[in-house]
Amino acid sequence: MIVGGGTGTGIWIAFSMKKRLEQLKEIERIINYIEGEIRYKNSLIKEALKAASFRCGQPFNDWLKGLAIELEENYMDTFLDIWNESIKSLRRQSHLKEEDIKELLSVGQALGYLDVKAMEMGLALEKENIHGIICKLDKSLSNNMKVSVILGTLGGIFLVVVLA
Repeated sequence: MIVGGGTGTGIWIAFSMKKRLEQLKEIERIINYIEGEIRYKNSLIKEALKAASFRCGQPFNDWLKGLAIELEENYMDTFLDIWNESIKSLRRQSHLKEEDIKELLSVGQALGYLDVKAMEMGLALEKENIHGIICKLDKSLSNNMKVSVILGTLGGIFLVVVLA
């Protein structure tokens, strides 16, 4: 039973690694959706966020819808303050790590520019940064997942030996 628990923990950690990669890819797509809405449809940010929410899965769907609603209701607050608060709620619902959250905070800074050209350049930079993280994770994912399961199993065996 202890070995099974260790193996299960290793599998859960491996699943979490894979889910993080999938969510980063989803964020990259979301940035593309938002950029397209602003560039080609001349949408406002709240409209672009709402439109992007229909094209993505959970937890990003609810996050973007909530963000668009907050922007409508709290027009007295700055965009960046509302963005940063929404990132805190997204952090709790996702498999993203602290470095991913920092990149998302930077995306909010890029979206906060009033000049569309500056916003496009900022978003392009942030997409490039996120893509770099994705490539790095993609290369090491399978090995890290295997190591996670093996270490979980070995940890369970170690506990059995120590407790016996």
